[in-house]
Amino acid sequence: MRKVKARPKIGWQLGIKYNDGYCEAARSDAGPAVVVSYFISGVAALLSILCYTEFSVELPVAGGSFAYLRVELGDFAAYNATGNILFEYMIASASVARSWASYFATLCKSPT
Repeated sequence: MRKVKARPKIGWQLGIKYNDGYCEAARSDAGPAVVVSYFISGVAALLSILCYTEFSVELPVAGGSFAYLRVELGDFAAYNATGNILFEYMIASASVARSWASYFATLCKSPT
């Protein structure tokens, strides 16, 4: 019989705690429409993947959206989009750090 080690157990528990709020909100607020929501977001992700595939065939260079925007729309649009993406990453990482700090304080039984 295979046994699960401590590290995967910890990661699994952290994943459950992190995802708990999303599932609860979906169950209480949306109900059966969650399936439709996941379908719509899946189609949006698929269309995004197809767009980036088309871009990578036409312009095979490294750089992601910055490289594509620079060729198609110019330097100003590329730098503007890159600045927005970096700002989004900063806000997202700060909110994730804040939520994990709250979880860690709860784990240590410390007031937040």
